[in-house]
Amino acid sequence: MDEYSLAVSSLKFIREGNVESFMLGIERFLADIPFESISKIEEAHFHKFVYLLCRIIGLNTKTEYHTSNGSIDMIVDVAKYYYIIEFKIDKSPQAALDQIQGKDYPAIVKGKNKQTILIGANFSTKTRRLDGWISESIM
Repeated sequence: MDEYSLAVSSLKFIREGNVESFMLGIERFLADIPFESISKIEEAHFHKFVYLLCRIIGLNTKTEYHTSNGSIDMIVDVAKYYYIIEFKIDKSPQAALDQIQGKDYPAIVKGKNKQTILIGANFSTKTRRLDGWISESIM
C-alpha cells in the first residue's frame, strides 16, 4: 500500500468507526519514520506524528485539549464519532485508557449525540513503534 492509499484508507476507517484498521494504519505510518536521528525519544514525538497524519488527511483534530481534569492528548471529530485518544510511552494501552476514564475526559462531549470512542495507545522506545492500543465505545 502506498502513502496515498494509506491516507485514503485511514480517513475512510476513522469515519466508519473502524478503530482497528485506523490504528493499524497509524502503526504502519510510524514504522516508516526513521527515529535514529532523535537522541531521546519522547511521547511528544509520536504524538506529533499522529497529529500531523490526522491533519494531513483532513481530520478535525485537536491536540493537548485542556480540561478542568487535565489535558487530552488528542480529540478527533468526524460526522458520527468523537475519538478521545491518550498516548503513553513504555507503559500500556490500559494505562492510557485508565487516564481517559479516571479524568473523565469524555465529559467534554456528553450530550452531543455522537458515539464516543476512547483509544489508549502505547509507544515503545525499544522498538520505536506503536506497540499496542485498546478502545472502548461509549454513548
